[in-house]
Amino acid sequence: MARIGDSGSKPVSIPKPKVTVHKPKTTTKTASTKKSESNWDAGSKKWTAHAEGSYKKDTKYSSSKMTTKDADISKYTDKFGKGADLLTKGLKALGIDKTFEGGFDNIKKDTLYKSDNASVTAKHGTTGNGSVTINGDGIKAEGKVGAEASVTANAHGEVEGKYGKANYTATATAEAHATAEGTATLNSNGLVATAKVGAGASVSVQATGHAETPAITIGGQEFKAQADGKLKATAEVKAEASGTATITRSPPTLMLEGKAGASAVAKAEAEATISAGPFSVHASGYASAGAEATASGVIGYQDGKLKIGGSLGAALGVGLGGKVDIEVDVGAIEKAAVGVAKDLADQNHDGKIGLDDVAAGAKNIASGAAHAAESVASGVGNAAKSVAHFFGW
Repeated sequence: MARIGDSGSKPVSIPKPKVTVHKPKTTTKTASTKKSESNWDAGSKKWTAHAEGSYKKDTKYSSSKMTTKDADISKYTDKFGKGADLLTKGLKALGIDKTFEGGFDNIKKDTLYKSDNASVTAKHGTTGNGSVTINGDGIKAEGKVGAEASVTANAHGEVEGKYGKANYTATATAEAHATAEGTATLNSNGLVATAKVGAGASVSVQATGHAETPAITIGGQEFKAQADGKLKATAEVKAEASGTATITRSPPTLMLEGKAGASAVAKAEAEATISAGPFSVHASGYASAGAEATASGVIGYQDGKLKIGGSLGAALGVGLGGKVDIEVDVGAIEKAAVGVAKDLADQNHDGKIGLDDVAAGAKNIASGAAHAAESVASGVGNAAKSVAHFFGW
């Protein structure tokens, strides 16, 4: 028997695995925007100004490796496919065509606390559904189950008095959930099965408020000061994992694939509007941050090659933004100024402006001067009496 390397023997070539490596890569992208403008509307006599800006930065990391080697396992996948084909033919010959379905919903809602201005409610339970179909095409099954729990608190209030009124609303929610689902299909070509699980939790807080003063009239125009505000903050974390198993005869495939990931996101937003008579300012802004990580893997046979590989990824992002709008109602200021001027000119308060208002104005000024003189004289007399009393005169 000839051995490898003996004279007269043929060299034996053993294929080497092919390795593809994507070196770790980190990319960072930043973007920022700025914008400002102003406008005068001659029709409504309003001047407006607008300014906004944003900033965003994203950083991503990725790395992967794949090893492949020529292989042939078609004889194994073919045997499995023939067995599956035999099963489907038997089902078809028996004339079986059935679908079984079912589900449940055990979600419950409870009121934990309730008053005129506040309430606390809770929701919790499980849900699920599934089905199985058996006929001449094969067997198909799918199902999903889930569980959830949450608590929500609400509060509101209002006060009113001679200096104005104010009100507020506030809501806070915390919740958690988990799900699992899967599918499986068996037919004459083979089997494909998938599964996915996930879980997450989140919290959110939101509050709004409003306050205003009583209206005052200036020159026939009503003005008041008021403020509106809104705050919102959210945070969420979640994790997921999924997998797929495939055994098919055409094309010959025997593969297991999986993927897992986790992420966290937080965001805060604020908005406010403040007005005082003809002046109004609206401002809003936000800040956000998020991060995620992923991993995936594959092992099996496909396209005539044995494959083993995996990848890693991560991302981090932050964002900031805001805008301001200013409005001045020049028309209202003009009307108020004209109204005040008319009120000052109409000294006899007859609703008309004429020469008689000049005489009435002189009379009012003289009367005011007389009253002032009397007040000064009275003050001087009182001071003199105080001095005489001090010296015993």
